[in-house]
Amino acid sequence: MSSSTCAIVSEPPARLWRKAAVLGSLWAAFEILWGSLLHNLHVPLAGMVLSSGGVFFLAAGQRLWPERGLAWRTALICAAMKSISPSAVILGPMAGILFEGILVEAAFAVFGRNSVSAAIGGALAVSWTLIQKILNLFVTFGPNFATLYLEACRYAARTLQFTGVNGFHVLGALLVLECGVGMVAALSGWYLITRGKYPRSAPPSEALRTGRPRWLQTARGVSFSIPRLVGFVAVLVTILFLLARLPLWGDILVTVLYGTLALRLYPSLRRRLRRFRLWAELGAVLVFSGFLLGGVVTPGGSWWNGFAAGMAMVCRAGLIIVGFSLASVELRNPRILNWFEQHGLVGLSDALNLAFFTLPEFTSALSEMHSRWREPRQCLSELVGLAGAIIEGERRTPAVFLITGEKGEGKTSFAGLVVEALRGRHLRVGGILAPGYWTDGLRSGFDVVDLTSGERLPLARTNPGTEALETTGRFRFLPPGLDLGRAALDARRLADVDVAVVDEVGPLELRGLGWARSLDEIVGAGPIVLLLVVRTELAEDVCSRWRLTPSGRFAVSSSLVADVVERVGRCAIGKGRMESPRDGVSMPGDSMVLAGPAAQPFRNMDEG
Repeated sequence: MSSSTCAIVSEPPARLWRKAAVLGSLWAAFEILWGSLLHNLHVPLAGMVLSSGGVFFLAAGQRLWPERGLAWRTALICAAMKSISPSAVILGPMAGILFEGILVEAAFAVFGRNSVSAAIGGALAVSWTLIQKILNLFVTFGPNFATLYLEACRYAARTLQFTGVNGFHVLGALLVLECGVGMVAALSGWYLITRGKYPRSAPPSEALRTGRPRWLQTARGVSFSIPRLVGFVAVLVTILFLLARLPLWGDILVTVLYGTLALRLYPSLRRRLRRFRLWAELGAVLVFSGFLLGGVVTPGGSWWNGFAAGMAMVCRAGLIIVGFSLASVELRNPRILNWFEQHGLVGLSDALNLAFFTLPEFTSALSEMHSRWREPRQCLSELVGLAGAIIEGERRTPAVFLITGEKGEGKTSFAGLVVEALRGRHLRVGGILAPGYWTDGLRSGFDVVDLTSGERLPLARTNPGTEALETTGRFRFLPPGLDLGRAALDARRLADVDVAVVDEVGPLELRGLGWARSLDEIVGAGPIVLLLVVRTELAEDVCSRWRLTPSGRFAVSSSLVADVVERVGRCAIGKGRMESPRDGVSMPGDSMVLAGPAAQPFRNMDEG
């Protein structure tokens, strides 16, 4: 494939953020799956592996969508998604991910959109993990850590008889390794994707739902306070400035006081401090300091001098760890995101909504590909196809209309008239209606009518001896009727209709029974117009359960059929699903509502 420069496309910000959202979600899914595996196996250089995965997706995304600002936006989305991590420390990983995206973006901006830029950006991004680790150690333990590291390398080389090898050689070898891995990862992503050609996958069920997820999850009892954060940071800076001027007992005292106050106000930090690895690292610093620095910090000094230097580093590390950990907690503050969005990052909040909705889809897709690692091009093509379907998801999001009313007010009769009128406009209507079943003038159950085929079966009865799969109130739901309704609401059958009717969505569905699973599929399988029949008091619960934002609500007591048909019909036409009417030729299923025994209950009977 040619490495010629790709033309840079200018995209509207909202659409660019959507592309960044799906790429960032894919990157986050990779981090979750592989990060957990590498962490549990204690694999060395795990950061390099995770970073190379991010570079792979950044390069592939840039090849597919060569647009300015895509890489850093993708990294920002992935970094923000770290806010749901249960870890007490997220600031470092978030900064690392963001800087990787910035470095890749800078490489493409300077050298153009081509394979050379991808390789340079990949090398810079992956090698940043080593550079960030070194900076973190300097910030955490102070300058004495460099002396400790060099002495440890010198001692190891002398013990293993590697003459001429020192700590700088080790760092240089690691840097070359990470640059090489970054270049390979970026070029793999660049060449495995074919720009503009990818299969269209079925849109994911969750990603395209409307609503705003609670993507900033916090532990119960956690409260945010920006002034408190500023106060802790100011105290931390002051203590670090005074630390070298205090005696050793003073260092220990201020560290204990600062940590105790932080743990009291941020109880979630205790999880971080219970980690065995943290205490093992601090203990190793103490031991090696006493062993290696006794005669280095103070020439001719004793073991105690080295131990004191190590204890000073441990105190500094404790302060830094606590300070950065509480900053990580405060980064989950929604006010921080709102501030960023108000100051230039317009679209970030909606992009994060989309990213968190798509995360389960990408996680599932990546999990299913573990046995197909020999087919990287096919796997990447499927992932990009899924991403492409999500990008176009705005067109597939269903428009939802509600017909509401009280129990026995005539909701099904009203819906039946709407169905007749919509078909009179040559719109294809599918789904189900549930007319009441009457015995001696009393409602004793419901039937279900498949609006596509016209088939009608008993759905629910009040007879005590009736064999039932599900019950609600005094009604017992019959297996044949449930099977017919679920078949009528199959998302594949509704793919060719203009309007899908679900009568009704009630207490049974809110418990996850009845038509609940069918609605789960329909809501994510558009493009489609949904017409839901719902009791007035349950409307909000239904919208919340399926994350719906209705385009219109029509109360049976105060709405006209013509108004409903006008709104719903206009929306169906806007979805591009209306066919040209054919003179003298009826549409499939038209006669089902317009004539025949199945039509009578819609005109003459009320429902529950």
